[in-house]
Amino acid sequence: MIICSYIDECVDDNGGCEEICVNKPGSFNCACPEGLRLASNGRHCLDVNECLLRNGHGPCQDTCTNLHGGYTCSCDGIPGTQLAADNHTCEDVDECSGGTAGCSHTCISTLGRVFCMCPPGYELGEDWKTCHDINECDLEDTPPSCPNSCVNTVGSYICVDEPQQRSPEEQEPCESGYSRDETGNCVGKSQRSPNSSFRKLC
Repeated sequence: MIICSYIDECVDDNGGCEEICVNKPGSFNCACPEGLRLASNGRHCLDVNECLLRNGHGPCQDTCTNLHGGYTCSCDGIPGTQLAADNHTCEDVDECSGGTAGCSHTCISTLGRVFCMCPPGYELGEDWKTCHDINECDLEDTPPSCPNSCVNTVGSYICVDEPQQRSPEEQEPCESGYSRDETGNCVGKSQRSPNSSFRKLC
């Protein structure tokens, strides 16, 4: 009687396979893990360059870097983005989420860019980040709401009745017991009241 015994070819030197040996009744074959393909000799494994697809992007939205048996994605080609949790697509980086991104007032984040904005009465400086007060009284035309002249304030201005009102730097100080009101006039401190006031023009 002839008794046949089962031989596992994969036990001896992995069956000659470079990566995976799959034993079968009376035979075996070699296999490769994901990212590799079996060579024509049926034993060795060759790298699969996933990045060759889609004009070099492969399965990535932006940059694809091939590795032996795999690949990695990055977003180097899309400024202002970062790799998303799926490790394939790129998502916008909200530069304003951690603060103002260098803006002195309002920060607005868009895809790949940051814009700074200023409140009314201000304008962006040459650095496109810092807001500076607009001196409305230095404009070519006096603000339409002022019939005579105006005095600039931080972020705004006030109208004055005097046609040649001097700026605060040019005005002489008020006498003792007087202070300057919003129109630039010297007003007696002790004489201010909701219903009446005494003013002295400087």
